[in-house]
Amino acid sequence: MTPRLRGGVEVAGGWDRLTWGPGGRYWYRYPVMASITGTGPGRTPATQFMVTADPRVVTDITVVSARLNDNRYPTTKITLAGSSTTETVRQIRWRTGVRLAAGDRLDVELRVSTRAPAGVLDTITHPVVSIDMGADTAARQTGMTSVSRMDSSWQ
Repeated sequence: MTPRLRGGVEVAGGWDRLTWGPGGRYWYRYPVMASITGTGPGRTPATQFMVTADPRVVTDITVVSARLNDNRYPTTKITLAGSSTTETVRQIRWRTGVRLAAGDRLDVELRVSTRAPAGVLDTITHPVVSIDMGADTAARQTGMTSVSRMDSSWQ
């Protein structure tokens, strides 16, 4: 019996920025796009992804559109898989039915609701877009399963 080849993925993000404070002195980067590309050699399990952000800045994140290999992909097929929020971390996970082959790309546009903090923050949760392939430990590990921005200014 021939072993089943598993696929891997690489994650990229598109970013926007909220500024606040005198003269826009402080800013926070947040994701507005999650891009997931299959790296092969086989197909991935159904793709799941997660966004982590600071809830003092990011109040909500929703999926507004998606494209699979540059073709419209129905957002009704991207479902909320879970969310949690603490004082410093907001995590939202989505599940898709997409099984990516080598070279396939799923681009998901996010609508992010933000609020400007009243002033300086003591610390910040840097934003992260990451992939979660669930319990399928046979998925090929690419080392590129998350992306973050560390260039926010909050102090």
